[in-house]
Amino acid sequence: MQLHSLSNEQTTDRPPGRQRRGLIAVLVTLVTALLVLVVLAVTLPDGHPGLAKTHASTPTAATSTVPATVWTDPADAAHQAFTPLKLVIPKMHLDAKVIGVGAKSDGAMATPVCQSAADPVCGEVYWWSPGAVPGQAGNTVIAGHINRPDASPASFWFLYQLSAGDTMQITVANGDVLTYVVASTSVVTAYATGANNPVLNAIFGPATSQNLNLITCVGDWDGKTFDHRLVVQARLVGTTPYPTK
Repeated sequence: MQLHSLSNEQTTDRPPGRQRRGLIAVLVTLVTALLVLVVLAVTLPDGHPGLAKTHASTPTAATSTVPATVWTDPADAAHQAFTPLKLVIPKMHLDAKVIGVGAKSDGAMATPVCQSAADPVCGEVYWWSPGAVPGQAGNTVIAGHINRPDASPASFWFLYQLSAGDTMQITVANGDVLTYVVASTSVVTAYATGANNPVLNAIFGPATSQNLNLITCVGDWDGKTFDHRLVVQARLVGTTPYPTK
């Protein structure tokens, strides 16, 4: 009986040291299992069948595959595409940059002042931007100085040499080159004013054909300007590339 009792005590009442070692072993096993789960959660790709995701996915913004529609005014787009950049007149040996100008406070064309003989603006020509662009039905107007402050030739010094049948080319912003042929030349007063003035309307007013009007100063100096203007009127050759609808 005593041996039996001793045997029962050994199986039910283990020494404290052995009991702690058993608990430690169990804890180690649990920690190891948790680490394995963590590693799997990190390394398995989303949607992998071996592990269900336990974290909430961050919603992402939906990406539209349909491009946004930007409305463009066809008339404005055409105006920009046919803005004149260069004027070439072979008979005058002219190859000039075209710059756009608007109106002065009194409504007159605002041509840049040629400040000195070396001023680049003296060799450029000036397009009346409120008017028609090349190729468009109407009057496209380009002006240029006749001389520099030292009386040497400016861009339109030799404009008087042009006569009916002479040609010129304008390069526009979209790369098109439009050819014009001279139809007529005339000398008009520099003092014409008024919205309904026939002289000004013939140059700047509306028209049904594609016209190019070149202007420079001629005549006598009155202390502020020359008293006349030389006007060369040309017509577009062939069919216009400018959109008509």
